[in-house]
Amino acid sequence: MPLQDFKPASLSVVTKVVTFVAVIAFFFTLVMSFWGGGLATRLTCLVLGVVLLGCWLFSVKAYLVDDRSIIVRHPFWSARFELRGLTPEDQLPSSDAIRLFASNWIFCHSLGVCYSKASGRFISYLTNPEYKLAVDTERGVLVISPRDKAALVRALPE
Repeated sequence: MPLQDFKPASLSVVTKVVTFVAVIAFFFTLVMSFWGGGLATRLTCLVLGVVLLGCWLFSVKAYLVDDRSIIVRHPFWSARFELRGLTPEDQLPSSDAIRLFASNWIFCHSLGVCYSKASGRFISYLTNPEYKLAVDTERGVLVISPRDKAALVRALPE
């Protein structure tokens, strides 16, 4: 089966606002660091720049599905997850999951490794929680948010 390409859901309003504020703060501190800003301003600019770049590099550009895996495409590389199927209802990650090593609300709603009691450790590439879909993979539960959730479910292997 050839690769099928699925677009991620558009960012939620909260994610768009937080990303916009972070970008504006970065440019403000960048300008201030050249106009006599002190060490604190320059360090803030550096930290904001690194965070923004890191979050953008891991942002989701597409989900690709073939006959045995799902591929999450990032700006410069892709991550492959061998599929087992949809996650059972009793193992779905809840909204109160703990972020172990994850970014929230900058270029993605939740991006990284999280933990919930129901599913244990899971990987999240979630752009919008309204489109949340959890799939079981060889590496554990993968939470994604395709724009057309029904079409992606149909493309998954039986």
